[in-house]
Amino acid sequence: MKKISIILLLALLLSLCACGGAEEQQTNTTAEKRTDETASAPKSDQPSTVLPSEGTQTAEPTVKPTAEPTVEPTVEPTVEPTVEPTVVTPTPVAGSDGLAYSEYYEGLMIQGIGTCADLDIVIPSHIDGKPVTAIDGDAFRDTAIRSVVIPFTVQYIDEDAFINCKSLQSVTFSEGLKSVRESAFRGCESLKKIELPSSLESISNYAFRYCTGIEEVVIHGGWRIGDKVFEDCTSLQKLVVEVKDYSCQIGSGTFTGCAALASIELGEGVSEIGSWCFSACSGIKSLILPKSLKTVQACAFQSAKVGQVYYAGSEEEWKSVTVKNSNEALTSAPVKYNATGPEPVQYSAGLRFELNEDGESYKVAGFGECSDEDLVIPPTYEGKPVTLIGYRSLERNANLKSVTLPDSVSKIDSLAFRGNTALTTVNWGKGLREIDGSAFESCTSLAEAILPEGLERVGANVFASCSSLKDVTLPASVTSVSSCLLSCSGLETVTISSPEAVNNFQSWGNTLKCDLVIDADVDSLKEMCFDWCSKIRSITIKSPVTKIDDKAFNYCKNAEVIYLPASLKTVGSDVFYGCQSLSTVYFGGSEEDWNKIEWNESSDCLKNATVVFNYQG
Repeated sequence: MKKISIILLLALLLSLCACGGAEEQQTNTTAEKRTDETASAPKSDQPSTVLPSEGTQTAEPTVKPTAEPTVEPTVEPTVEPTVEPTVVTPTPVAGSDGLAYSEYYEGLMIQGIGTCADLDIVIPSHIDGKPVTAIDGDAFRDTAIRSVVIPFTVQYIDEDAFINCKSLQSVTFSEGLKSVRESAFRGCESLKKIELPSSLESISNYAFRYCTGIEEVVIHGGWRIGDKVFEDCTSLQKLVVEVKDYSCQIGSGTFTGCAALASIELGEGVSEIGSWCFSACSGIKSLILPKSLKTVQACAFQSAKVGQVYYAGSEEEWKSVTVKNSNEALTSAPVKYNATGPEPVQYSAGLRFELNEDGESYKVAGFGECSDEDLVIPPTYEGKPVTLIGYRSLERNANLKSVTLPDSVSKIDSLAFRGNTALTTVNWGKGLREIDGSAFESCTSLAEAILPEGLERVGANVFASCSSLKDVTLPASVTSVSSCLLSCSGLETVTISSPEAVNNFQSWGNTLKCDLVIDADVDSLKEMCFDWCSKIRSITIKSPVTKIDDKAFNYCKNAEVIYLPASLKTVGSDVFYGCQSLSTVYFGGSEEDWNKIEWNESSDCLKNATVVFNYQG
């Protein structure tokens, strides 16, 4: 009986163990099944992981395995949420009150000055909660505004939007701007600097044409810079184009006639320089070109002068750039390879200085111990500015080849560089105001004198007997000029941008044998201003002249060709009397325009000449 009880007890225990194992197996199987289902579900259907809050109780499983280790459920790897970059929304701009506007797609367009009396305009970013996205064509045309701030919401500035705003001195462009359209700022002659944002995609033709006061242009974006965008921006000195996100093409004639342009920096992304792009840019000292450049179109640098090219690639890469015809100014310029720009300026040491009478500045008094062939004059000495090149201070040095003047120098005294027969180049400073008599007399290797804007007085005989001198430019700022070019036997072209120098040419230039270019901002040529200038070979009038007074070119008997502008309306009596060599007249207008001119000319010289109409040379 005892054995039977033991056997029944063992059987009961075995039965209980079997039931517990089956329950454990069923629980584990269910867990594995749920885990597999979770793993195979699409991620988009999975609920976000929610961490239990503090104090929440987690239920324990009903049955704990005794012999087997706990089987942990399969856990999906945690997927970190994508962190979007922080977007800083610009602060809305309130702007000027009273501006006229209208609906424009999903935003607004500024249409005009409206009732706004502000001279310093701030375009609002929003009006009644709607973004201002465009400025309409002719919106501010011919107004007297002084400045304008364009907010981040504006994407388009339409054609002629600010045309001929002659008092406009500054424009602030914001990131967000995509397009500046045709002639948008043409003729805004008081602008000083233009900086366009990286969001910019294109600048249309003529956008800043005739903005004669602009000194610096910086372009951070754009795949296309149109034709003649900055044509005849005669004060432009520095250009920077940075367009790394684009393959940028610079159009035809974009910077033509920018005679003061000295520094050009084209960054990576610029692939093409259009035809006539930098034509007549006669003062380029530094030209920085990128590896991305593939093509320089025909005549891009015609009638230009390039001092030094800095190319970012190797010599082999430079040879692969396609440079088309009539670009001798570029192809003949010295090139530094694998270079991103000029090296830091190294000023000449050892020069002798003397304190000026004001006790606040110095003058260069002599070469001292300096023997440099390429003389670079420092802007300061002992902490004070160098403002004067002294009387006879740097004359008669047979080894001197070039001189660079700092912007601090305002005056070159008499005879300062006389007789430096090896001197070929003078790099003028921006601060120069006076050049006294005979300052460069008998510098027989000097080839050109493109005098800087800001210069006011040019004394007698300044370039006398400079027999190699070919090209001379007198800037618009000159108010006093004497017979500065006597005995310059090699002279080819004299360009006059100074109204004063034009109207008094007969008194200082009547002995010159050269081609004469009149490029001053004058609307008439005064009576007898070129009277008896008998050695002049040709006359080109680029000025917007409407009237030529009596005897203006009387007895210019060696002038064979004359170029007259389309603006001409009236010609006085005996204007071309005695011009017996005159054979061809090039006229900028049509034959109909020619026939509308009021002629008082009695000479047969003009009548016998061939007239070429619609000349655009």
